[in-house]
Amino acid sequence: MTLEALANGYAGAGARVRRRVAARPAVVLGTIVGVGFLVRLWSVFLQAAPTFFPDEYIYSSLAKSIAEGGLPSIRGHVAHFPALLAPLLTAPAWLAGDPTVGYRVSLAIGAAAVSTIPLPVYLLARRVGVGSRVALALAATSLLVPETMWASFLTAEAYAFPLAIAAVWAGVRALDRPSARSQLLFVALTGLATLARVQFVVLALAYAGAVLGLGLRERRLRRVLAEQRLSVGLFVGGGAAFGAVGLGYYHDVFDLTVFSGSVLASLGTNVYVLLYAAGLAIVPGAVLGLGLGLGRAESRAELAFALLTSGLLLGLLAEAAVYGSAVHERYTFYGVPLLGIAFARYAQRGWPYRLRHGVLAAGLVAGATRLPLTILGERGESHSSVLIAVAWLRIHLGQSGNASLVALAAAAVAAGAAVVGAARPRSGVALVLAVAALVSGATLAGSTYFVGRAADAVRAELLPVDPSWIDHAGLGRASLVTAAGVDTSATHLELIFNRSLDRLLVLPGGASPDVFAASKLRVGANGLLSAGGSPVRGPVVVDGDRSLVELQGEEPAAVGRTWKLYRGSGPHRLGLYFHGRWATGWVSPLARLEVWAPQGRRLQGTLELPLSLPQVAPSAVVTVSVPGRPAQRVTLPSGGRVTVSLPLCGVTSVHAGLSFSKALLVGHDYAGARAARPVFRPGAGCAPRPRD
Repeated sequence: MTLEALANGYAGAGARVRRRVAARPAVVLGTIVGVGFLVRLWSVFLQAAPTFFPDEYIYSSLAKSIAEGGLPSIRGHVAHFPALLAPLLTAPAWLAGDPTVGYRVSLAIGAAAVSTIPLPVYLLARRVGVGSRVALALAATSLLVPETMWASFLTAEAYAFPLAIAAVWAGVRALDRPSARSQLLFVALTGLATLARVQFVVLALAYAGAVLGLGLRERRLRRVLAEQRLSVGLFVGGGAAFGAVGLGYYHDVFDLTVFSGSVLASLGTNVYVLLYAAGLAIVPGAVLGLGLGLGRAESRAELAFALLTSGLLLGLLAEAAVYGSAVHERYTFYGVPLLGIAFARYAQRGWPYRLRHGVLAAGLVAGATRLPLTILGERGESHSSVLIAVAWLRIHLGQSGNASLVALAAAAVAAGAAVVGAARPRSGVALVLAVAALVSGATLAGSTYFVGRAADAVRAELLPVDPSWIDHAGLGRASLVTAAGVDTSATHLELIFNRSLDRLLVLPGGASPDVFAASKLRVGANGLLSAGGSPVRGPVVVDGDRSLVELQGEEPAAVGRTWKLYRGSGPHRLGLYFHGRWATGWVSPLARLEVWAPQGRRLQGTLELPLSLPQVAPSAVVTVSVPGRPAQRVTLPSGGRVTVSLPLCGVTSVHAGLSFSKALLVGHDYAGARAARPVFRPGAGCAPRPRD
């Protein structure tokens, strides 16, 4: 066989494949969705534990309460949380008796939901005039949007993403060919998207702007408003009802500063990171495509798409900007498939304005040079998959500069692909989409791997071997008691994996891990714990991570990583509360030691507290302050040990403050010294009695 015949054979095979794709797009689309689901399912099942708090705790708690047949509630109290779609959809998962199974099934439901994103992307692309093969390519690349990583968490992005794009499709359809059915469909999808994430109230605003823009552009505003009276009326009524009910959990959104220099700077950085999320290469064409859609649309559908997309992008970026200097890519990534469709329309016009296209491509490289992504990551990266991927690069490459060079190289390659694509229009679309998919896919892989390893660390550090150890103890409903220095992540993990925990109690000096129901504990003179005026009874789980807590006369029935479960046949009384003494033995530079005598007795003797410092730590002075006594100062030598002694003379309790003159960095926290468990030694000799 000659080379010419072989080439003709390959060309013929390629033509046959293209004809089959064009003839059977539904099969190809179904294959894309199926493969995407399997890959996403595999990735989410590698997630060892929840890590994004309080969000994952909120959504799982609401789903559990719905599954149990009640109102959406958290810790037994109805929660005014408007974004209820994800809890409603995942509630069946928590019908399983094992919370670990419920967690895994919930992730699987999220994986299935986010894998449907190619469907609305394809429908929207076809609606605005994109060819079938390119529309299928856009549908496939939508699965590589970096923020699909959020399907690894018990949050709402996996549900909001396909719904938001479906709402845009329905909105373009309703604007293009107004009918009661198309408008009702758009209103319904917008409502569902808003029920998933409240931020999508901007869809209604963007639609209102598109209606006005369409009427002005066509010079028949009254006619267009009359055509859209059903959707406009429903949105006005829905807005009034929404305002009457209120935002609940999101009530403080109106306290955010909207107009300031910092907000404008945040707007710029959010735009910049969104370009990376879009894969960079499509961006110049997408910008020009939107501009052409607004100014020289070839169809009413294209004009409607440009108006609605522009309004939605502006709204999403504004929402992200007002939430502070940290990049909130999870608020804006919904615009990525829309930018891809705008690029496809630009390329379909024959790549006009090539000079402007080249200037925009050069701007990508200039921006990457002037503002490295590693600098943005220092402001906070938990809401941006792009910055999470850069953090993964920074860890593996060893230096921030190396990670910045990789990001700069990606920008340069993407800009080069955009320029080459414009110069070779016939193959340009494939080249640009391939490079954009490569950038987005690499970002998605890096961020997914990073959060997976972070989950492994959380699982190893914060959860026992049996995450549901409290449930499996078989003691029934229990209260979770948090102490000073509580680890909010550990608290939320215990609450997620143990359904028997139905109340949260907070010791003095402690804090609730979230804004939902919690009762502050009072400690009586004899150590009696009470909440709401009543003694605390029944099983309790006591936090011992950042404070040493012991109950009088009680031995734990079960022990977790740093938590202890007590049966509690009678009222609970504190015996020891050492604020700031960590489970590792380290003591914070400012700590507090409190001891209560057993009921009906008094402390007569000496309370001894052994302290030590490692060789690498400089010597320090510890000051012990007890009310009614002169401060006691003890020198703690480097590499040495001392015992602080507090004479006690017939007191029912002692409350001592400890402060260290120097602190050393231990992990991510500062500590003053190491402390063993305090020991009370009875004796006859004592100092003058201090005030109780």
